Amino acid sequence: GYSMLRSASSLTSYVKYCLGEGRREQETVDLSGLLENLCDAAAILTHSISIPLAATVIDPGLVVTGSQKKLTQAVLHVISNSCRYTCEHNYIEVSARRSEDRALITISDHGLGIDPQTAEHVFEPFFSFDHQGRPFAGDGLGLTIVRYIVAQHGGSVALTSRPGQGTTVAITLPLGTDAGLSVKIPPMRADLLRDRFSDLHIVLSDSCGC
Repeated sequence: GYSMLRSASSLTSYVKYCLGEGRREQETVDLSGLLENLCDAAAILTHSISIPLAATVIDPGLVVTGSQKKLTQAVLHVISNSCRYTCEHNYIEVSARRSEDRALITISDHGLGIDPQTAEHVFEPFFSFDHQGRPFAGDGLGLTIVRYIVAQHGGSVALTSRPGQGTTVAITLPLGTDAGLSVKIPPMRADLLRDRFSDLHIVLSDSCGC
């Protein structure tokens, strides 16, 4: 059921972006607080499959203008990939800091990694890859949605990977200001875990279980 919810949500989001309906919400997001709370909750789920996850917010108080829900989905899709393409002793590190007039989010894992030829296609719609050669590793929309969300927020996303060593996804977002807009309060860890239909449970359902 959760896998069906995830696939339906991904496909719906993709169609909306293709039709130009995925417009950018104008709310001020406490990016630092969002990442801290979201990663605290995600770490509970990744721990269940023996993958430690740690978040380090180097510069607290980072705010961006956009959609808290969509940014949540983008981060979770990357974490989901880190969990799926895993190996022994894998762990995930999330960091956030200021880089001039932008916020820089990096999500790094120490999993199976991706070869350069495959890495060129990972943001393409419906492209999926499996290290064991299975024809369908997923719906192939996770990183496509990440790219759309980041682009809507005026940012950029890049992926670097080495087979057998791991993958790093770097997301940059223009810093916003709280002038004229109230800062959206990030959901707390307990609330994210308690809501069984939150994006946390749905996006990570195919990698961390239910």
